Amino acid sequence: MSGYRQGLQLGLCSNLAEPYAPPVLSLLPFEFDAYAWSFEVGVVKPDHRIYSTVWQSLALSPGEVLMVGDTYEADCLGPRRVGMHAIHLARNLASPDPRFLRSLCDLPAYLALHAPPSVPQ
Repeated sequence: MSGYRQGLQLGLCSNLAEPYAPPVLSLLPFEFDAYAWSFEVGVVKPDHRIYSTVWQSLALSPGEVLMVGDTYEADCLGPRRVGMHAIHLARNLASPDPRFLRSLCDLPAYLALHAPPSVPQ
């Protein structure tokens, strides 16, 4: 996944249960700059406090963050309610949004076309 950062900071925001975090982390091809695990924060998505953990850890404002996730309510609607940008990762090609990603591999092309002004392209 060469060049994945493209000048971006990466955060992980997950409702994963604590016993599953170490195996997931061992499978990731890189480290993230910030983590917001529901078992550490004490709330689950779409509670705004889990998202604020990520943007505060990255020293960003909500409008400088793009959330990408596969659960429409928790990963798109929840972040949008607090002023974040969000795009649905719909691997099954079914999304309530007309704009969505089919794969994380599509993210660089999406950013090139739709990145907010504060997000480097």
